Amino acid sequence: MIVFLKSKISKSEADELFGFLKSRKISFEEIRCGETRFLYLCSGIDNLKPGEPENFSAVKRVSGAENEHPLVSSLDENFAVKIKNHTVSKKHFAVMAGPCTISSEEEADKIASALSKSGVKFLRGGTFKLRTSPYSFGGLGKEGVDILQKIAQKYDMISITELTEISQIEFLADKIDILQVGTRNMQNYPLLRELGHINNPVILKRGMSSSLKEWLLAAEHIIKSGNSNVILCERGIKTFENYTRNTLDISAVSALKNMCGLPVIVDPSHSTGRSDMIKSVSWAATAAGADGIIVETHFNPDSAICDSRQHITVEELNSITEKLPVLMKLWDKEKS
Repeated sequence: MIVFLKSKISKSEADELFGFLKSRKISFEEIRCGETRFLYLCSGIDNLKPGEPENFSAVKRVSGAENEHPLVSSLDENFAVKIKNHTVSKKHFAVMAGPCTISSEEEADKIASALSKSGVKFLRGGTFKLRTSPYSFGGLGKEGVDILQKIAQKYDMISITELTEISQIEFLADKIDILQVGTRNMQNYPLLRELGHINNPVILKRGMSSSLKEWLLAAEHIIKSGNSNVILCERGIKTFENYTRNTLDISAVSALKNMCGLPVIVDPSHSTGRSDMIKSVSWAATAAGADGIIVETHFNPDSAICDSRQHITVEELNSITEKLPVLMKLWDKEKS
């Protein structure tokens, strides 16, 4: 059971509630997440009577055990993830773009320069990569992070990169604006809990074979640990279809709008694996109500060090984004 506390309560009101719970031999954990303060009742709930503890002045509302992700569900349509001067929310649409993997400073600078001139504010770039084959390029690591940080600062862009293990969190949190959890790590719960101890926004990609419930429970791990700045990313799921790299679950965008207030973005690059489908899928995602897209972009896709078939040029990205305002109006969104 989760007991949500009012935003402003006196010490005496808190002491009254805490004393009552202890008198009923109810063990609880107090958790703060942003402006939200709540109690997680761990055991002894059977000692409560009907109407308890809702009848205490400190209590805003109570979420029963039937809601498996109460914190995620408590975030409504007004919830927003704010990064510097930009917002990702149900009313603010973000275009995120950049190379799958940073291979050199010169390349990153050229891509970022073109994206910045096109009005893109979010720069993605892989630095630590989890690759299926042990022989595939695994990223430049810390060198790549330093390049991404430098280039993002140069063009006043918000930096995004994926982390692959707990040991990278402290280093990345100091240098990168948004940290991304890839599909393979969506159920790495120790990693998720550690991400709850930082303030950086986290893009949480859906596991390639995960249900919506499992995805939201992964987000719950981060939020329960103290960081509510979570952005969900639908990147396609594994099905029997092999024409595309994955199968984009476009219905997930609509479903999640009913289930929680977390922003939901779509990755048309990984969901299709095909550059010729990114335009239509980006538009479809926006029409479905997505709060942003994250697209692999390169000035010369054929020369991209990995996943070249799913990169598009900046010019192709521009042909996508110039039509987005019409679709964003369907949901009363503005560009972040």
